[in-house]
Amino acid sequence: MVEQVNLALLGSGYWGTKLASEYIETHKYVDKFNFVGIVEPNKERLAYIGQKLNLPSSMLFQDVNDCLTNPEISAIHIATPNETHYDLATEALTRHKNILLEKPMALNTRDAFKLARLSESSGNILLVGHIFRFNAALSQVKDILKNQDIGNLRYLHLSWLDHLNPIPNRD
Repeated sequence: MVEQVNLALLGSGYWGTKLASEYIETHKYVDKFNFVGIVEPNKERLAYIGQKLNLPSSMLFQDVNDCLTNPEISAIHIATPNETHYDLATEALTRHKNILLEKPMALNTRDAFKLARLSESSGNILLVGHIFRFNAALSQVKDILKNQDIGNLRYLHLSWLDHLNPIPNRD
């Protein structure tokens, strides 16, 4: 039997805000899921997100330790800058939290393997987000290729375009 999942989201940038909106909506329809709130160390940004998403102050955390030390919170979604992933995931796993970690897991393979071993030894879930793996456009391309709808293909190049300005420090 699945127990109640109480999830806190770390990060309120572009992606974190999108995730928070989805968690708020999911919370309405899934009985065993509870979106506890969002962690953002920048006070002004936290107030802005709270207002934008219409969240009560009880769901806004400035200190990550408020969530990591809370025994009621069973899962953490880490959507923070890449350079923070390893340290936050290590701390969360050490405190026996299940984790959904945005990619990359870490900035190097050694740290990524350390996280995997820590997850295994702690008995907690470490799942890395690969959202585009389930994207409808990619599924359609796969079907087209499988059915040979465009003939004998020898080369394919896909580009993912976005209308957003580049995010700083995300090479």
